[in-house]
Amino acid sequence: MKQILVLICLFPMLLQGQEDASFDKLIQETNHYLNQYATLSPFDSEYHLISSFDLAQKEREDLIAEANTDIYYGQSLSANKDSILSQYMISYLQKRITGHLNQIVKHPDFQKKDIQNLITSDEMSIVVSDDKKLYNFSFDEKTGGTYRSQISMMYYSEFVPEDSTQANEFQSFFSSDGYTGIYTLNTPEGVKYVLTSSTRFCSLCFASTVRLVSFTKDHFIEEFIHSIATRSWEGGVYYDPIKKIINVDYILDDLTSNCSCCEKNQIEWSEDQFSIFAYNCCYSFVFDGTNFKKVDGVLKKVIDTDQDISEVLSFKMAKNNKEVKVLVHNHQTLTYVFLKPDGQVEFSFPIQGYEKNIDFKINENSSKLTFSNGDVIYQIYETIENGSDKRVGVLVIINDKTYDLKGDLNTLKGSLKNIEVVKLHNVSEE
Repeated sequence: MKQILVLICLFPMLLQGQEDASFDKLIQETNHYLNQYATLSPFDSEYHLISSFDLAQKEREDLIAEANTDIYYGQSLSANKDSILSQYMISYLQKRITGHLNQIVKHPDFQKKDIQNLITSDEMSIVVSDDKKLYNFSFDEKTGGTYRSQISMMYYSEFVPEDSTQANEFQSFFSSDGYTGIYTLNTPEGVKYVLTSSTRFCSLCFASTVRLVSFTKDHFIEEFIHSIATRSWEGGVYYDPIKKIINVDYILDDLTSNCSCCEKNQIEWSEDQFSIFAYNCCYSFVFDGTNFKKVDGVLKKVIDTDQDISEVLSFKMAKNNKEVKVLVHNHQTLTYVFLKPDGQVEFSFPIQGYEKNIDFKINENSSKLTFSNGDVIYQIYETIENGSDKRVGVLVIINDKTYDLKGDLNTLKGSLKNIEVVKLHNVSEE
């Protein structure tokens, strides 16, 4: 169905006979159609009374005539022709909305109006460039699939298509699912536009893109594009219009399994059901006046917040703001993690993740948790007197020398007393 609707957007010249409609009336009717569109669901297979859609008499007659000859949806009308199938009504309103948008952008009053405030329905997303020349209109196609496809229409005030072929090429240059932002860049080579977009293309598949385009003669050209697919909305590609920087920040997964941030310390994602860690890829592109240039970033090992993890104890170091965490994974495995201030894992134990070993020893009476990494002994301590915490930190014993890494008592959360030894396979009582 999307192909049919896109064709409507591509041929604004087909609506020449309706140009005389007043701008205010076009806006009013568009909002009206959008509000009715909002009431329909792609999962609804029922019939709805045609009278409930508050259409003019001529529109009702045309709707019934069109639906009566429809073969795409099957039986679009009820037997007595007073009700219509929900899916057909979605298609009908899509045509009315896109048809009105074509008239609105061609209207002589369009450039004089604040279209973003005039189209009031939440169904429609409108983004406009800073110079008020490039516009994107988009709304949910309502296919009912996990791919949240959009119906999208672009308008550029300096582009007047000579024919339908040129109009088609113009629209097909842009994303069929619309944009979340359009930003203007003034350069020695002329005005350029940064386009940002985000798309959900399956239940847990999210794509984000930043694109740099410019208009030359009678068409747009692409000068830069960067896109990332992830399993979370929280990661991806983002544009900072103030600093003119594209920031890339995502967790490695099966959709994007490596990091192109830097040549050193590369790692390929692989599934490990026992790991509590993930790899965070971060880098940037800086605008140099004409285009975006890549800046090397960093690949950081971090705690995977999507895992089943509970925190037993945490505190920050008194001198450097680094952080100690004692965690339980899957209700059965204890893990010690030492974090840098930016959340990057500097050290963790056990080294190899899940193993059926006794990795830790706990002395509940003295509130000490001990483990050995080669010849180095670590002892997390929590000194308690009269029911109040007095000291917290980590003793590191190397070659019979003891180093006391004191923690900031004000940052202490939890307690070693919370460790349930009987439930943990890699902890024993001392």
